Amino acid sequence: MVLPLLTTLVYAFANNDASETPQAARPVWERFLERAWAVIVIDFLGTYLTSVGLAGTMSNDVAAAIVGIVATIVAILIVFADVAATVDDDPAVWSLLPRSISKSARAVTRPKVLARAVALYALGLLVFAVQESIVLLLTNAHAANVEFWSEVPLQTVATVPLAALTLVVYRDAAITAGLDRAKRN
Repeated sequence: MVLPLLTTLVYAFANNDASETPQAARPVWERFLERAWAVIVIDFLGTYLTSVGLAGTMSNDVAAAIVGIVATIVAILIVFADVAATVDDDPAVWSLLPRSISKSARAVTRPKVLARAVALYALGLLVFAVQESIVLLLTNAHAANVEFWSEVPLQTVATVPLAALTLVVYRDAAITAGLDRAKRN
């Protein structure tokens, strides 16, 4: 639950820092508090889809493999949804999730952006693979609190640069794909 909050915080402040006219800290904190719930929901959805995708693609069952492939594709399509939910202006709370998911899917379907989205998704999987390796290492060493030591430090350290990189890629994709109307005019 803490990592989506950290991610939202990085998105809000990094987007403010990258904007042409940075705002004071108060509006950025307000945006963080206003949008954190959406990032939590999108993060849960992305994690669930990734879990289904990994389990399905490793299965010997053809139907499970197909479900796994579809889940992985959808997870890649929503790779920018949490960024869009945080940084894009959307005054209606009820439309925040559908619009951010739609913007992410539209951005990812662009050929140049698709490769970047797959790379970002793969970086997330790489962090997961390293985490699982640490679990095995600590388990074999009979360490205490294996779940904590394999997850929390690595995820916390990896979240900030991955979130900043995702924001940079999304901002570029939003401009090139025409998703940001203010930047087109």
